[in-house]
Amino acid sequence: LDRRMFLQKTHPARRLLNVLAEAFEGNAGQAPQERELMTRAETTIDRLVAEFNEDIAIFETLEQEFREFIEQHRRRAAISERRAAEAQRGKERLDHARATSMESLRDVLEKNPDLPPAIDAFLRRYWTHHLTLSALRDESGDQHAEAVSTGNSLAALAHLDSADGRREQFELIRPQIIPILHSAGCTGSAADEVLKSLQRALIMEGDAEPTPEVVAETVTTLE
Repeated sequence: LDRRMFLQKTHPARRLLNVLAEAFEGNAGQAPQERELMTRAETTIDRLVAEFNEDIAIFETLEQEFREFIEQHRRRAAISERRAAEAQRGKERLDHARATSMESLRDVLEKNPDLPPAIDAFLRRYWTHHLTLSALRDESGDQHAEAVSTGNSLAALAHLDSADGRREQFELIRPQIIPILHSAGCTGSAADEVLKSLQRALIMEGDAEPTPEVVAETVTTLE
C-alpha cells in the first residue's frame, strides 16, 4: 500500500521488516533460544496480519515490542553463553587437577613399590582427593606442593629399616596428614582409625592390613 517503505529506512513498516529479518537471519531453530526467537517473530507476524487496518501505528507498536524482546533475548543468550564457558573452564580445570593427582600417585607408587595396604589405600583414596582439591583451590601452589611432599614422605617411611625411625618420622608428618583426611570428609573417629592403621603399618613387623573403616569409601564425589 505504501511504496515509501522501500525507500525510507525509518518507515515503521520497513523498521519492523528489518528487525524480523534480523531475527530469522542465520536462525536454524535448533537451539531452544533460536526456537524461542522464531516463535516470537512468527507471533508478531500473526498479530500484524490480524490487527492491521491500514493504520501504520500497528507497525510501530509491534516493532517496539519485538525490539525489546530481542534485546532481552540477547542478554539472556549472552549470560547463558558466559555460564556455559565458565562451566567448561571449570570442567577443564577439574580434569587437569585429577590428571595431575593421578600422575603424582603413579610417581609415588613407582618410587615406592610394595607399600603396606594401609598406606596404599590412604594414597589412593584420601591423598589423591586432597591433591585434586588443592590444585583447584590453591592459587599459590604452596598447599599443593606440601601435600605432594607429605604423600611422598609417608610412602618413603615404609622403606626405613628402623621401626623407631619410622615411628618418629610418622609423628613429624602426622600434622600434615590430618588436613588431607579432613578435606576428603574423613574426620573424628574415622580419621583416628586411618591414622592408627598407618601407624601400625609402619611400626609393626610385616604389613598391617587396613581395617574395614580405612578402606571404606568415604571420599565425597567431586561434582
